Amino acid sequence: MATRPPSLDRRSFLTASAAAAALLATDPRGLLARSVAQPAPSNFSDLRGGVGIFSGQGGTIGWFIGPDGAVIIDSQFPRTAEPCRKGLLSRSEKGLSLLVNTHHHGDHTGGNAIFRSDRDGKGVGRIVAHAKVPALQKAQATSRGSEAGQVYADTTFETTWKQDLGAETLHAKHYGPAHTGGDIVVRFEKANVAHLGDLVFNRAHPFIDPAGGGSIIGWPAVLQAIHDDFDDDAAFIFGHGQPAHGVVGRRNDIALMRDYFRRAIDTVEAGRAAKLSREEIAAKTPEGFEPFVSFNERMSLRATLEKTWDELEAKSASAEAE
Repeated sequence: MATRPPSLDRRSFLTASAAAAALLATDPRGLLARSVAQPAPSNFSDLRGGVGIFSGQGGTIGWFIGPDGAVIIDSQFPRTAEPCRKGLLSRSEKGLSLLVNTHHHGDHTGGNAIFRSDRDGKGVGRIVAHAKVPALQKAQATSRGSEAGQVYADTTFETTWKQDLGAETLHAKHYGPAHTGGDIVVRFEKANVAHLGDLVFNRAHPFIDPAGGGSIIGWPAVLQAIHDDFDDDAAFIFGHGQPAHGVVGRRNDIALMRDYFRRAIDTVEAGRAAKLSREEIAAKTPEGFEPFVSFNERMSLRATLEKTWDELEAKSASAEAE
C-alpha cells in the first residue's frame, strides 16, 4: 500500500483572502507516493506526467509543462500569481500557453491578468472557462467594487471542451450546478490527473455560493458523476483542504465529500419533517461530520445546514406555487 510523503513546512502556508472568506492554506501531504513525486521544499510540487501544483494564497493552482508551453489551471491572486508565473517560465522553454478557470471566484481568477500579461511576450494566449463564468465573475467584481484589473475568459463552453497539448490531452467538463453554476473539472488524460476546483474541500466544511448559481441539492449528484467517470488510479487536485490531509487525493475523498452533502440534506429534511425551525436544525451537531474542520463561520457545519434549509425551503415553496 502506498504511503504518504511528508507534508511541507506548515509555516509556508498562507491564509486565504476575504475573496473566499476562508483559510485556504494548502499542503500537498496527500501526494501519492507510488506514482507521485515527493513535494519539493517550495510552493511547487510535481505530481506525475508533467502535472504539478502550486500552493499559495487561494485555490490550488494546477499546471502542466508540455512541448507547446505551460498550461495553468486557476490563477489565485496577483500577489501569488506572479511568483507562480515566474516559476513556470523557468520550467517551460516555450513560455505560457493556456489558462483555465475552474469557476469564477476571486481566489481562482484574481491572477488572470498576471498570466495574460504580455509584457515579456510570454503571456497566455487563451483563457478558458465555462460559459457562465465571465458574467458571474463580472457580477461578483461589480458587487465588490473590484472591476478594475479583471480579466475574463475569452474561450467558453457549455458542457465539454478538449485541447490537444501534444504530449497530453486536456479535457474540461461541466457536470451541473454545485459549488457554483459554472464549475468544471479539468482532466489531463494521459497523466490521469484532474483538477476539481472547489467541488471538493478536502475534509473541510465548504464555502457554498447560491448567489453564484451553486446548489447543495445538486452537489452530491455532481460528485457521484465525477466519481463514476474516473478509475482508482486517478489523482485529483482539490481547490482547498485542511492541512492534515492536503489538496491532492483519490476517489474516496470525492465520495466522502458526496456523503457530506447527502448527510446534510438528510439532516435538514428530517428536521423539517419534525417541524423544527431553521435555527433549531442549524444548532444540531449530527454524527458523521467529524472528519471535517471549520475555517470560519461561513465555512462551518452550521452554515451548511442553514443553506441546505434555505434551498430546500425555496424548492418546496416553488413546488407549492406551481
